[in-house]
Amino acid sequence: MRTFGKWLGRGLLMLLLAGVAVGFWNREQLQRLYFVTTIFNEDQIVENFSNMEKAFSTVPVPRGDGPVSELPTGAAIELTPELASWAADADLTSLIVLKDGAIVYEDYYLGTTAEDTRISWSLAKSYMSALFG
Repeated sequence: MRTFGKWLGRGLLMLLLAGVAVGFWNREQLQRLYFVTTIFNEDQIVENFSNMEKAFSTVPVPRGDGPVSELPTGAAIELTPELASWAADADLTSLIVLKDGAIVYEDYYLGTTAEDTRISWSLAKSYMSALFG
């Protein structure tokens, strides 16, 4: 019986070591899996959505060589108290207001900045449809 216990212990130890080796070998996939399973956690959602390249393979898409024109800036406005309250309640990460084709309000919330890469989900379809339509 004692011999059986030794072999069983050795076998379990070998399985454990094999599991650790496989986990180390596939750590990137395991990290991506963890990211995907926690993507909508309330305390991580802003950070996760700002770093989607950690979970999914990405490829930069060049913008091309065509001309670029900055949006003009108009007379700045202040948010009404109701809109400011809504922005806080909605957990917005950014808000931009255009009037007559000019930016009149732009702000970033929850630790985000203008340089952050944001995921647009299906909003990109609407922009593409408008551009091609």
